[in-house]
Amino acid sequence: MAVAIQINNDSQLNLEEAALALGESVNVIRNWLKELNGFIPGPLTGDLSDSLSAEAIETLAFVKELSRNQGFTLKQIRFFLTQCGKKRESDRSPQPIDPSVKDQLQEINHSLACQEAFNRELLKKIEAQQKLIESLLVRDRDQYLIQAMNRSHYEKQQELKSKKGLSRLFLK
Repeated sequence: MAVAIQINNDSQLNLEEAALALGESVNVIRNWLKELNGFIPGPLTGDLSDSLSAEAIETLAFVKELSRNQGFTLKQIRFFLTQCGKKRESDRSPQPIDPSVKDQLQEINHSLACQEAFNRELLKKIEAQQKLIESLLVRDRDQYLIQAMNRSHYEKQQELKSKKGLSRLFLK
């Protein structure tokens, strides 16, 4: 269920008016402005004197829909807005990357590649060990069954011998 708010595109609302229009408290709106800085248009400080544009109110209504009606966390909403390209253009300027960060990233990528190779080898060894364990279990089970069958066969032979001995005593 989407939040429907009627506001002219030229209109500006202060923080209290926006909170009232959205059916939220001023503190909630401040928190959203702080947590989603860069996604809500306008120069916003969280002061009561902040003027929120129609676009800002629309974005806040969308945040309310995601948060209240669909159960998203602010972290999930931030990710969603990032993926949908809702980030303000002024915040999209590319920042120069420090060469030391590039070096660290290369080291991390190298470490990650080494870890992945290690994990593949470890997985191969674990699979081989699992096969060995399974074969040993099958062998042990088979030996146990053979011993049980031999024991049962021996006991039956002994029983038959004792019956033959008893029948001789009674037939005399």
